[in-house]
This record gives sequence, C-alpha cells and structure tokens, in this order.
Amino acid sequence: MRPAIQVIVLLASFLIFSPTSYAEAKTIWSCTAGNPTKNVLWLVEWGAKSYVKVFDDRIPATYSMDGIKKRWDWGLDKTDWTYDYAVVLGVDGIARYHDFSAVKDGEKVMSQSSYRCTK
Repeated sequence: MRPAIQVIVLLASFLIFSPTSYAEAKTIWSCTAGNPTKNVLWLVEWGAKSYVKVFDDRIPATYSMDGIKKRWDWGLDKTDWTYDYAVVLGVDGIARYHDFSAVKDGEKVMSQSSYRCTK
C-alpha cells in the first residue's frame, strides 16, 4: 500500500472505531429530602441513556432542557402520548416531582415533593 493510502486508512479507522466518538457526557445530580446527609434521588443526564434513580430503582427517563430548567420525564401514556411523571430541576438546585397520571385535561398540577440537589 502507498504511504498516503495507509495514512487515509489509518485515519478513517481511528475515526470509525474511536471510543470517544460515541461517548456522551454523564452528569449526575444527587438529591436529598429532609436529611441533608442522605441522598434519596439521583437525576442522571446521559443523552438517550438518561435516568432517574430512587429507592434503588433505575427508571429510564427522557431528559430535556425546558428554558433554564432541566427536566426528566417518564411513564409515557400511549393513549395521549404524554408523560405521567416528571422531575424538574431549577437553577436554584431544587428538584420538584410531579405526578400527572390522574390529571384531567386543563387541570393544574402542583409538585408533590421537592429535593435539594447538587452536582
């Protein structure tokens, strides 16, 4: 093989098989409820692999930015294509849990619990 072709093949194989080309940054938020020393909720930003962890259960979630708030949604209701549950993390480090599973159209939902979170 010619040296120029060897360089192209080497470069192409590096780009295709490089482990960093598929790596996504993973950010974990640890959250406490009443006891500031005991984490009870973890919010993980990890692209398509994002999740919420609570009670040792890892729940796959859809992560998004909603304005300046971070949001994890899960429990997709396939009848109306909305999510039943969400945790919204504000810039103040407070995460609020919302349960939309029994909400009627037009009804406003208040958060059911809140958590103090740190990165």
